[in-house]
Amino acid sequence: MRKNLKTKLELEFEIQNFDPVKRESRLQHLHMLRQKAYKAMQMLQPFSPKLTGMVLDGSAVIHTHIRLHVFTAPEEIIIYFVNHNIPYDEGEQRVQLMNRNFTSFPMFCFYLAETAIELTVFPENSAKYITRCPSSGKRMPRADLTDLENLLK
Repeated sequence: MRKNLKTKLELEFEIQNFDPVKRESRLQHLHMLRQKAYKAMQMLQPFSPKLTGMVLDGSAVIHTHIRLHVFTAPEEIIIYFVNHNIPYDEGEQRVQLMNRNFTSFPMFCFYLAETAIELTVFPENSAKYITRCPSSGKRMPRADLTDLENLLK
């Protein structure tokens, strides 16, 4: 029964796409979030950042955070933030891998022009850490800088 019920975000997305004015506003907001994601990814380029989540798939709404995956040791991120005077919060992000196991990874949150960036840190050699999309159950898409440049065109 629960499978047929829409989430609050799905309903908000449909409402915003139904009204042409709201749809245009949402698309402008999505473009702005993607531009900020691009800036954050340029800044974090030494860590091979990948954009994922609602900003990538186009379903972002007003309060959506930008989600990035990076591939390095968590200590390297801390050193980077400290050296660049970037305030941040630390936590953990629980993700489901394609093998259906849940694993927690370090997560850092910082702000870029008043937009929250959530940075999940995977080990450098992370080919085995292919994440599963919570809504579709399929492989979670990730975009590098070149992919994002193409979306911004």
